[in-house]
Order: sequence, then C-alpha cells, then structure tokens
Amino acid sequence: MDPLQRRIHEITLGLGRTAVARAGSVAPGPSRGHRPGASATDLPQLLASRLRTLGDDDPQRRGKAMRVFLESVLTAEMGEAFMASPQFTTVVDRVQRQMEQDAELAPLIERAMDDLLARRAP
Repeated sequence: MDPLQRRIHEITLGLGRTAVARAGSVAPGPSRGHRPGASATDLPQLLASRLRTLGDDDPQRRGKAMRVFLESVLTAEMGEAFMASPQFTTVVDRVQRQMEQDAELAPLIERAMDDLLARRAP
C-alpha cells in the first residue's frame, strides 16, 4: 500500500470503529476469530480480486471502488464474522458517506481510487 492508501486505510479504520460503536455492535477482534496480521497479507489480494470485477466503462466505478476498499479494509481488520453481521452494511454506508462528504478527504480518496483502479491486475 502506498502512503496515500495507507492514510485512507487508517481513516477507514477510525471511522469504522466509530460507526460500529454507534451501531451498538462490537467488532470482532483477535479473540473472536480474527487472525492477527491477516490484513497485511490478505488485503492486497482481496482488493485486487474484487476490483477486477468493476467494468472500465462503468460511470460509477470510482464509488464502487471506494465501497470495495472500505469493505475489504473493515473485513480484513475486524474479521469475517463482522462482515456477516447485520451492522456491516450500515457501518460501511456511514463510513463511505462521512469520507465522501469531507472536503479535504474527498480529493485524496478520488486520487487513491483512481490509482487502485489503474493498478488492478487483469
């Protein structure tokens, strides 16, 4: 992950944890089936495979790439059990909305998503 993606990753985690707290759920941690260190090894593979499904001609692909990025980061960090929870979609929605509405963060997200889409493997 390049420095820009790493920064957005950190912001995603912070906002994700806040959204989880607001949703009234407890995110799984290492003691709940999450493998420590899984994010470092699994995240790039997870992102690449999911980003390949986005069509080059899709006018909403940047937004979809953002969604894939958020879902992948939150799943890698909080565990697959959290992804299967009813709160997952709500948390991802809240995090994405907050990030896209942040005037300082929005251009960085656009740049990072364009970079991710450009570097995805066929």
